Amino acid sequence: MLSGLESILYVVFSDYINREIPSRQRATILSFESMFFSALMTGFFPVVGAISQYRGFKTTFAFISATSFVLMTVSSAMMLKDKRVLKKGVRKQII
Repeated sequence: MLSGLESILYVVFSDYINREIPSRQRATILSFESMFFSALMTGFFPVVGAISQYRGFKTTFAFISATSFVLMTVSSAMMLKDKRVLKKGVRKQII
């Protein structure tokens, strides 16, 4: 279930970035996103391993699910807010 959710989110965010970011800045944004993801996972994986070792897999999967839900909710809210702003005619400029 988590892998399926991750796959769906990857497609949604990739489509969002491709639609919203001008092509001349897209490579930079995608590179930064990849670097940020790798840095985040460098810290996240040891935490997940420690929880798994000391609390068990059930607690670990509950932690991963809760974290995924919070991040998905925040990301969705930010994208929807941005979409409402764009519909009102205010377009953000990317420098």
